[in-house]
Amino acid sequence: MEHGRDAEVRALAIRDLRNDELLDAGVALSESRSCQRRFTPARWAAFRHDVYQFDRIVRDPETCCFLQQILRVFRFGHVRAA
Repeated sequence: MEHGRDAEVRALAIRDLRNDELLDAGVALSESRSCQRRFTPARWAAFRHDVYQFDRIVRDPETCCFLQQILRVFRFGHVRAA
């Protein structure tokens, strides 16, 4: 997997937005080529960049704390820090 985090990602549960079920991330990763084929190479590169940046930002403790405060203000529920 990209950025060398295959084992970490495979240990996660992710939500299937088609039916709202939780899946083992390994199942979704096995379908990743099917997803990638729906993108042009340029759009796939941009998507990868966006996901990497999002992950980097939410893993930052200060950013996570800031986001938690925003969610509390707007009553979106509890979000655990990474």
